[in-house]
Amino acid sequence: MINLSKPNIGLFIFACTTSAVSAIISTFVPNFLKKFIDSFAQSSSIDGEILLWLVILFVIHIGTGVVASYLLSVVGLNIVTNLREITWTKIVKLSTEFFDKNESGDIASRLVNDTTVIYNLVSISFSQFVNAILMIILCGFWLFYYDWELSLIIIMAIPLFLLFFVPLGRILSELSKKMQSLTGKLNINAIEMITENKLIKAFTAEDLQIDKGLKNINELRNIGIKQAKWMAVINPIINLIMMLIIIFIVGYGGVKLANGELSPGTFIAFLTLIFYITGPIANFGGFFSQLQKTKGATERISQLIYESEEDLDKGKPLNVTGKNIELKNVSFKYVTQENQSFSLQNINLTLKGGHTYALVGPSGSGKTTLFSLLERFYRPTNGSIFIDGQNIEDFSLKSWRSQIGYVSQEHSLITGTVRENILFGIDGDLPDEEEIINVCKMAYAWEFIKDLPDGLDTHLGEKGLILSGGQKQRIAIARMLLKNPKIILLDEATANLDSKSEQKVQAAMRNIIKGRTAIVIAHRLSTIINADKIIFMENGRITGQGNHEELQKNHPLYNQFCELQFQNSVKKEGIMIG
Repeated sequence: MINLSKPNIGLFIFACTTSAVSAIISTFVPNFLKKFIDSFAQSSSIDGEILLWLVILFVIHIGTGVVASYLLSVVGLNIVTNLREITWTKIVKLSTEFFDKNESGDIASRLVNDTTVIYNLVSISFSQFVNAILMIILCGFWLFYYDWELSLIIIMAIPLFLLFFVPLGRILSELSKKMQSLTGKLNINAIEMITENKLIKAFTAEDLQIDKGLKNINELRNIGIKQAKWMAVINPIINLIMMLIIIFIVGYGGVKLANGELSPGTFIAFLTLIFYITGPIANFGGFFSQLQKTKGATERISQLIYESEEDLDKGKPLNVTGKNIELKNVSFKYVTQENQSFSLQNINLTLKGGHTYALVGPSGSGKTTLFSLLERFYRPTNGSIFIDGQNIEDFSLKSWRSQIGYVSQEHSLITGTVRENILFGIDGDLPDEEEIINVCKMAYAWEFIKDLPDGLDTHLGEKGLILSGGQKQRIAIARMLLKNPKIILLDEATANLDSKSEQKVQAAMRNIIKGRTAIVIAHRLSTIINADKIIFMENGRITGQGNHEELQKNHPLYNQFCELQFQNSVKKEGIMIG
């Protein structure tokens, strides 16, 4: 994972070298301390030169240590930044099917929380680990140089460390995976609670949401306590082992000192080196526990990074103007509905270039799913879609989608200003103010935009929070009109407009769709009747095609649908008159 983020190897080596210099210098301190003590023991006077060297060593050790720690932190930050950039880019390019299978909060948690765990390892724990390795090696050299017999006591303690840390690492790894998973779950619930706060209040579901959140929070707490229990064991165990080592060294070393086999300076230097390596050994424990935590986070990010993504540029460029679209034996099933029936079944349909088509049918009949296939959000499970006799899979996604204008029934807006929403997706030279205002007028949106506090630069809040459903829809239509697409897909695009606004928007739409292929999902007769051809869908199948008069005569369900629409229209007019 670190290699994938392309770290600055030169800076990393320099940082490690500086850290090595700091560690090497620090290990010379006990040697000068030995000389200082032995000199004083022999002459009963303080050696100023040795004392000066001790001060110089301390200053260099602190300076190089600060530089090394800073550089390693920079390396860590660069790695995590690159990793977040890779993850962000990957998420943008992932297929729609991935988002169908995974919760948005969990994906966000991988991008933010899991990468932070990796940062803690790389920039903090790793620098401590490098210093610990160097300190132990260099201190080990000096310990053997002073007295190999005493040094063997330390070597004999190594199996005790391994016996403790290897099984502990496995336990912490499993706990870390659970912690990351529960953090993602909490993120999901938090986003749901915040974005759907009006729904919660409308259904007085506050207590239910509180219970749901507190349960998740307490699950995290319980896992955290389990981690804390094991982490709490680490230092006492290390201290116990180190205490046993010191007891044996003091006991055996004291005997050798009494027998004249060790000088006082050597004995003090040896004990100083023991205390020097106590910290690095403790850092080993912290590093390996952090490493196990990071394994869980890395696994979750790896799963995301190695998911298959959309290749937007793969395939030939295409100009769709005036070309026919043909669906041959198309069937489709969502990945989340493996054990259910097909959402679309054996669809055979020809859409002539430059014509307008209306998709009509009951809710759940597959109309929006058909749009998703035309937008190439999904591939057909069976069958294929052709344009002028060529499979649309032969053409690049970027070329295909850039020529389609899609207004969904969700009328999605981004967090930002009115201008940013209307210009969303525009690449290259931006249109001037007059052009933006013109499309807003065509979508009948300018009448409310001009009255907003800052006009086009008014911030709309999260997902257009300050706007009504109809206003959001008109901005979505303006955005589509500015794109100037060659194929237009409208999914209930005027559903949230009042009758007056709908008439004006439809008039504008009739102008914009001239000479373009337009497919409209609608339930209002006024929208349907003007189509060149009406396609009626039921249960994922096409059960009727033709103009309004033909379907009224030959399709009982369409006729029933028209009567129901007419009755609703009369009722609305009666209410308005009343």
